[in-house]
Amino acid sequence: ATQGPTEAIQTSADGVRISSHLKYLSRHMDKCVVLNSMSSTQGAHAQGQYFMHTSYEPRGTIAHASLGSWVNRLGGRLNQTLPGYVTVGGGRYVTAGWMESAYAPLPIGDPEDGLANSTRSDTISDKDFHRRLDRVAKMNKAFSERFKQKQVRSYTEMYDQAVKLMGSTDLRAFDIDKEPDAIKGAYGDGRLGRGCLLARRLVEHGVRFVEVVSGGWDTHNDNFGEMEEKLPPLDRALSALLADLDARGLL
Repeated sequence: ATQGPTEAIQTSADGVRISSHLKYLSRHMDKCVVLNSMSSTQGAHAQGQYFMHTSYEPRGTIAHASLGSWVNRLGGRLNQTLPGYVTVGGGRYVTAGWMESAYAPLPIGDPEDGLANSTRSDTISDKDFHRRLDRVAKMNKAFSERFKQKQVRSYTEMYDQAVKLMGSTDLRAFDIDKEPDAIKGAYGDGRLGRGCLLARRLVEHGVRFVEVVSGGWDTHNDNFGEMEEKLPPLDRALSALLADLDARGLL
């Protein structure tokens, strides 16, 4: 391995040095853990990401639960209205596996869009909305009682959780537009920065586990040139997140 033209710089953690492209993060390494044991024999993206999230190699007979699902199963939800597990910007290999749907992650694509389709249409009155829900429940009752299976329960739980969230003031957690411009500026304008800002808002509102995904790190060509472009936004976003959580007593 070679670090090429990249220089190593001192950090706030004794004995820990990181890339010179991470100058802001170097001030927060005392808040981080470096895992030198992370390794895999998986030679493809899908298998490698599956292994990273579940600690298992993919198998044809079982779907394994992701880390966030385990955290919520063992620790429970902190906020009974919001989902306990949210992925921002990706996470196609992340599922609750064999666990119930209550432990599955809620995927958010673009953090600036917030939680899409989460409000009742103005053309539907509250009375009509609940009348329709009652009608659906009555239509599904016999089927649900006959087939007491995880997939059937998941469908009902999804509806119940969605309706509960739609009427909650905690829905504002997904709206990063409520943040001051100075805070937005600290995180950066890119999707990763906005994703980290959304993560802080979710943690602040009691979401136990949040994953923010940043893709495009598979540099087969011009690695050092690409790192000069990709590392600074990561440096800014992650440093802002650590500082923000620390200042709010949430780290």
